[in-house]
Amino acid sequence: MKVGDLVTNIVPLRYGGEGCYGFSHSAKTGHPPPIKQIVRGSKGVILAIHQTDQNGEAKYIDVLVFDDGIGKPWKAGNFHSASFSKIV
Repeated sequence: MKVGDLVTNIVPLRYGGEGCYGFSHSAKTGHPPPIKQIVRGSKGVILAIHQTDQNGEAKYIDVLVFDDGIGKPWKAGNFHSASFSKIV
């Protein structure tokens, strides 16, 4: 995989949604944001690739998912590359 490749997620992607700051609480409400899920098979493009020295071959990628399930694009940041498959 390389930057610019079209990919599809092979597992559902979970994220905290709007107002999520990692594992912290929302700055707006003071409560943890609800967990949302990008369904398996969503398509996107690779924006960046991060490789760690600690894990040898492990790669983490940033992907712009074209549709988050409600018609909006979403940046999936720092997901393991094994969560995605390249579209040929």
